[in-house]
Amino acid sequence: MKKFLLKLFVLTLISLLSLYYINELYVRIPNPAKITETDKFQSVPDSIMISNIGSSHGYHSFIYEENPQCFNFALISQSFAYDYRILLQYQDNLAEDGIMFIPISYFSLFGPPETEQGVFHSKNKQYYRFLRPEFIMEFDYRVYIMEKVFPVLVAYDDFIRVFLGYVPKTVSPHAETPDESFFLSHAKERHQAHILSNKHDGGWIMNNSELEAVYDIIELCKSKNITPILITVPFTQAYTNEIAINSPDFLPEFDNIIKEISEQSGAEYYDYSHDQRFSNDYGLFFDSDHMNETGGLQFTEIVVTEIVERSTKP
Repeated sequence: MKKFLLKLFVLTLISLLSLYYINELYVRIPNPAKITETDKFQSVPDSIMISNIGSSHGYHSFIYEENPQCFNFALISQSFAYDYRILLQYQDNLAEDGIMFIPISYFSLFGPPETEQGVFHSKNKQYYRFLRPEFIMEFDYRVYIMEKVFPVLVAYDDFIRVFLGYVPKTVSPHAETPDESFFLSHAKERHQAHILSNKHDGGWIMNNSELEAVYDIIELCKSKNITPILITVPFTQAYTNEIAINSPDFLPEFDNIIKEISEQSGAEYYDYSHDQRFSNDYGLFFDSDHMNETGGLQFTEIVVTEIVERSTKP
């Protein structure tokens, strides 16, 4: 029995050491195949003057061209609840007298609570890579070990490719713009996902936890002497028309909610969703509601000129 236990101990030790060695190799090898959206949080700059939070609309619409005084905190499908948690962790990186853009999209304040959504656990894993445990929803040490301590354990798709030096193909930001039929079809899909899926008994399911998080974010900004700016980013005309025609009572409801938030919090609101400098130019979008790199650069430049510079004038 003692020999068996000794062998088991030695085998376990060898396995753990091997895992540690392979994991270290995986972590240290630079390769685009393992770059994720969360990698930017490994080098959040100090004294950030202009920043934004948000989901995919904020992620794609604000491009600061590596300006060390700017930072995009947005991630794909990110909730306001996680926006707030991220800002709590990185609040000391924000400079006083700065500006924080808070993108509010048509779907942002509707739907069931985040933890009740079917994709919650798979989406939640990304936050283990950079957030401290106290800011992670439903924190689980098993997930922490796999995502943070030994990421090689969850590197299923790119494990071999990284060690073989595989470099993934990238899509050119100047790729040909899809034709109008694509945008019209995509707009119908987004209308179903963003609007109709959150409708129940003739009304929309309000997500009160997300609404509360918006107020928390605004109050956090004010406590740091940062100006919070509520904003809706540009969408294609195909997307806004689809919603206006097929859910005509939604946009007035959305506008009333934003007006109430702005009045109660004192945060200004800017609506670029129908701005014809963007909405009629499909070459600035890669689908019906997301700007491509060209669109994001143009939008950011205009926002800095029209909002930031005006807000910072004495």
